[in-house]
Amino acid sequence: APTWALIPLLVIATLATVIASQAVISGVFSLTRQAVRLGYLPPMRIIYTSDQESGQIYIPVVNWLLFAAVLIVIISFKHSSNLASAYGIVVTGTMLLSSILLSIVAVKNWGWPRALGGLMLLVMLCIDVPLFGANLIKLATGGWLPVALGLTILLIMLTWKTERSRLIRRLRDNQEGLSALIESLEKAPPKRVPGTAVFMERTPHAVPLVLLHNLKHNKVLHERVVLLTIVTT
Repeated sequence: APTWALIPLLVIATLATVIASQAVISGVFSLTRQAVRLGYLPPMRIIYTSDQESGQIYIPVVNWLLFAAVLIVIISFKHSSNLASAYGIVVTGTMLLSSILLSIVAVKNWGWPRALGGLMLLVMLCIDVPLFGANLIKLATGGWLPVALGLTILLIMLTWKTERSRLIRRLRDNQEGLSALIESLEKAPPKRVPGTAVFMERTPHAVPLVLLHNLKHNKVLHERVVLLTIVTT
């Protein structure tokens, strides 16, 4: 670029970086919230920054983790040109996964015929697979970074999901049903305290573990107890 264009190009590049970084941050916040809701990540503090838009959120832990990750990458690679290999893997890998997921959504959620969904996937794979394969040769020169990062996050999510499900099953096996709880409360009623308590439970007609812990440790029960189960379709 000519000398006179360096400053304008620098300003444009800086603005583009800010816009792209904001998109990445917002996307990571949204994906993290969905992962928490699906049980793939532990509960986190989520701050809703808007009274009208539920998607405008801020997750402090994720924000600081992103900050630390960016610093580590900058210190490790030193120059942006060294990130070219990692960038190629990220872009083509995202294209490939997006094509596969889009075809699945089209068939399962949008009601497309399997043949049409498969044809769409085949067309997109004809473009995505060669591009992704061409970037695989860059694994040793920096392309390993997004692969390692993705596998690490996947391992964390699968570990949390699996062990959490195992713990819940173990607790459920030793948990009495709702009718048995009501019968035991009628035989030995605990001390009642004023107010209304709402206990959320994923499984209908099951007793929330929080309610059992409250009875066990506090020895009290509110005057009105609501067991809330939200079913989404």
